Amino acid sequence: MSTPVMGEPTREYEPPPPPRPPGDGFDRDRIARRMAILGAVAIGLVAILVLRLWSLQVLDVQRYRAQAVSNGLRSISVPAPRGQILDAQGKVLVGSRPANAVAIDPTRFPDLLVACGRDVAGPPDLRDDDLRALRISAAVTAANALGPERRRARIAVIDRQLSGGTEVRAWAGCTDDHPQLAELARDAGITVASMEDAIHEAASKAPFDSIVIAEDVNRAVLFFLKERAALYPGLRIVEGAARDYRTVRGADGVRRPMAPHLWGELAEVSSAQMTDQVTYRDAEPGDVVGQRGVERAFDRYLRGTNGSLERRVNAFGDPVGPIVRSEAAKPGDNVRLTIDIGVQAAAESALRDAIAYARATGHPAAEAGAIVAIDPRTGAIRAMASYPGFDPAQLAGPDGQDYWRRLAADSKGSPLLDRALAGLYPAGSTWKPVTAIAAVAARQAQPNAILQCSPYVEVDGQRYRNFESDVDEPMDLVRALTTSCDTYFYELGQRLYGATPRNGGFEPQPLWARRLGMGEPTGIDIGGDTPGRVPDAAYKRRRFGDDRIQNRWTSGDAILQSIGQGDVEVTPLQIARLYALLANGGSLVTPYIGASVVGQDGTVRETFEAAPGERVPIDPYVLAAIRRGLEGAVQDPDGTAYAAFAGFPIPVAGKTGTAEKKGKRDFAWFAGYAPASNPELVVVCVIEQGGFGGETAAPAVRQVMARAFGVDEATIAQIQQAQEAGVYDGPALGRDPAREAQRTD
Repeated sequence: MSTPVMGEPTREYEPPPPPRPPGDGFDRDRIARRMAILGAVAIGLVAILVLRLWSLQVLDVQRYRAQAVSNGLRSISVPAPRGQILDAQGKVLVGSRPANAVAIDPTRFPDLLVACGRDVAGPPDLRDDDLRALRISAAVTAANALGPERRRARIAVIDRQLSGGTEVRAWAGCTDDHPQLAELARDAGITVASMEDAIHEAASKAPFDSIVIAEDVNRAVLFFLKERAALYPGLRIVEGAARDYRTVRGADGVRRPMAPHLWGELAEVSSAQMTDQVTYRDAEPGDVVGQRGVERAFDRYLRGTNGSLERRVNAFGDPVGPIVRSEAAKPGDNVRLTIDIGVQAAAESALRDAIAYARATGHPAAEAGAIVAIDPRTGAIRAMASYPGFDPAQLAGPDGQDYWRRLAADSKGSPLLDRALAGLYPAGSTWKPVTAIAAVAARQAQPNAILQCSPYVEVDGQRYRNFESDVDEPMDLVRALTTSCDTYFYELGQRLYGATPRNGGFEPQPLWARRLGMGEPTGIDIGGDTPGRVPDAAYKRRRFGDDRIQNRWTSGDAILQSIGQGDVEVTPLQIARLYALLANGGSLVTPYIGASVVGQDGTVRETFEAAPGERVPIDPYVLAAIRRGLEGAVQDPDGTAYAAFAGFPIPVAGKTGTAEKKGKRDFAWFAGYAPASNPELVVVCVIEQGGFGGETAAPAVRQVMARAFGVDEATIAQIQQAQEAGVYDGPALGRDPAREAQRTD
């Protein structure tokens, strides 16, 4: 035992604690610490949640209440009514009326857009035939994946499409899994194919509020659908407007749409069109815009500003309450045209009458034609008609897509073709003034040159015959135009060919044809015209390549071109422009249709001025001779159009044409202007396979001129009877005194 040290406190002895068993108090302390940490975390989380709930329910209650309300609202675009299309006097040619459409809610059928949106894809340069083959393959593959019964039905549809020459649709049958949609289509008066096409088209245009499957549905159908709305989940009735087109009554008493090609059609704007900020400025997805004609050219004026409305809806998007907010749509402006509604109606009737006459007089293939009426002083279009046509109201109706396919498939009649602007024809004898102008300009003839009008000419072993085989006499240009002597112009064609350098230099006739507006776009403000064709040596080299026999420009080419034959192709509007130049003394006018933009309040917002005519340097003596020849063709008893205008009280000048086209019968032409001394109107008519121009086309032009100048048929008949009796004391129809005073040679 040790002895305590002095000054230190005395401590009792404490033995060391016994050793702890393994895993005892040490683990309990660790668990306690962890529990304390977890408890603190839990308390923190609860505190955060409490604070967040307090924030949501107290601090942000107004913001989230507004957001909740907005989640129960649907904003719907309200299309603006399009402006009216008016004639020169302000009469309505195309208006708008209230119309309703049948639509479906795409959110009710999420798989539908996938099924109906399918199509085949290929490289941009894929040929149409290859694309068609891919679509057929895709359609057959989709059919094979179905059950036996549905497969047979689908294959039958494909067979009908192939045999009918229509497009094979890879998305055909995409609504088969929704039989209620087929029933809806039937009750709405459309085919299932039309509905599937509408859904297919909409699938590439998201976002959208609804898919319109039938437009301009009548009230009886709408009432029926509303009564059975419970059977059609997703059915919507969309309020809107439809175009109201002017009609004209024919001689048969049937009313038909007036000038459908001129107005053009409407369709939903495409993504490509939305990039065109000139034509489709401010267009939004889903907007209906003009696709052709006046509707397209003046779309930015006719299309107004869309409105909008907000409406409370349920979880399915169906309206459950009144309109919460609305912003009215602003209607588009009206566009006034240069068209005269009376002259237009006369052109429509005259065209149908001429075709009916041709068919009844030995020309059964006559089925189409066009008429153009233009003011030669300004280029203002007074009328423009093309036949056959189509019904634009039906095109915009419930079965519009099927109707469009039928029109497009009609390759014989081509009713969608605007023949006045884009129909290509051999010009025939209406071309002869071009040859005369070119010959004088190239110093190959004088305006008073006397040439032999023989039954035929023979060049390089080839005979080129005159239309009148029993004529053999010398004549000048005036007489040659009056009687339409072909061989006179064959001689001019030969001379022009001889003046052409053999090294491929300029050729006078094609050069002057282009100066006179042939082979070039006319510049008309609504577009859609084709340039036609003026053949020359370069054209033959392009066409026949290295074939040294075929690619040469020969005297035969020049001879045929001298009477508007060979490979010459023109449009009726180009011929109208040419005769406007002859009528106004040598100015090549630019045709136009738009006159002004008129607001809904009647104020003129914008005026479209006529472009100044391009002065063409034509020898005044040859121009005077041509005009006398054109007067003789109508007013001289030997003229080719004399019979058609007998008794007409206003002196007319013009030229008939009977043009040949390979594989077709004769095309009938007449181009004329009146009054002959001071022209105010040029009218051109062409009837495809209609026979002689003086018998078919000239009477149609007279009918249009009669309406334009206020002449009735009774007056014409009285004058004609007085002439035949020798007691007519009015203006001599064979001579125009005012014109005689202006003659310079």
